[in-house]
Amino acid sequence: VRIDDETNADAAREKIQTLAEKLDGGADFAELANENSDDESTAQEGGQLDWVTRGTMVESFEKALFNLEPNALSKPVRTDFGWHLIKLEEIDPATVKAFEDTEVQAELQEIYSAQERDERYRQMTERLDGLSFEAPDSLQPLSDELGIKVKTTEWLTRDDTKAKGLGKYDAVRKAAFSDSVLKDELNSTPIQLSGDRQVVVRISEYQKAERRPLAEVKGDISKQLRARAALDKAQEAAQKAMESLKAGESLAQVASTSNAQSKDPGWVTRYNKDLPKSVLDALFALPHPQAEAATYGVSDLDNNVAVLQLSAIEEAKLDSKDVVDSEKVAREARGRVAGLEFSALRQELTQDFSVEIEEGRIN
Repeated sequence: VRIDDETNADAAREKIQTLAEKLDGGADFAELANENSDDESTAQEGGQLDWVTRGTMVESFEKALFNLEPNALSKPVRTDFGWHLIKLEEIDPATVKAFEDTEVQAELQEIYSAQERDERYRQMTERLDGLSFEAPDSLQPLSDELGIKVKTTEWLTRDDTKAKGLGKYDAVRKAAFSDSVLKDELNSTPIQLSGDRQVVVRISEYQKAERRPLAEVKGDISKQLRARAALDKAQEAAQKAMESLKAGESLAQVASTSNAQSKDPGWVTRYNKDLPKSVLDALFALPHPQAEAATYGVSDLDNNVAVLQLSAIEEAKLDSKDVVDSEKVAREARGRVAGLEFSALRQELTQDFSVEIEEGRIN
């Protein structure tokens, strides 16, 4: 029985007590669960949870469950999710497989190999740390003793987030430009990368930041200026096209005179995958068409501009199933919030006061 909030806590407690009395009077557990359980994922199965092992449920639930005998019923148990009545149907005792079992041998071998790898990695990282300090002027001793290769990266900058290889790691770039590595030309301390990888870096060559010669960047600048000028012209053309549409010209006519492409996507939703997000955002921000008069707008694309014509809208409709589902989601959300609030309150109380909580009792 779910507790949505403290306003229905008393009603939930009364309901679970009534159900407990019915079970004591001989009522069928599965039928009661099917008719009354708020756990919709198991109610239709008569409350069946399938096999449960220790550590899979909340503490108060497990404490009550693992103290039951087969076919026994628990007293009402309260958790952060609500009130529960538990019936233990069957116990499957834990078994120990024979040491000689092939599956056991394979699992033990895997565990042993993993432990060996972990120990070897630990030893190598410790030695890597020691060697980077003992021989601070070279990476060669690390390579010779640990059998690891010395590699040279491409040029790196402090903020080159698009770098490849080791340069893509913030920690590597930070170490490379630290005073000890850059100015003192010493080895870095070991740097932890993703997974179980570590690296030591040192400077190979350094070049101060400086302005590139005009002859070298002239092509890039020219390309950027042409792109900017083209975008400015596209924006001007888009504004003229929009004015022509408002004046009554058809979309096909405007597209033809503007040397633009015309596309009719038909009805679209906010989550349409065929249109760029910028177009959808601009489209759904436009005023609604009035009296069959379209509304217009513009949207920037990567290197171009789109003119938008919104001809009609259709409000989303929810059928009866959607309404039920939305109410269910809202109810479940309220239950989760209430559970979190109750947990936080209980944690705060137990920290501030000496409290002994008996989850299974009802006062």
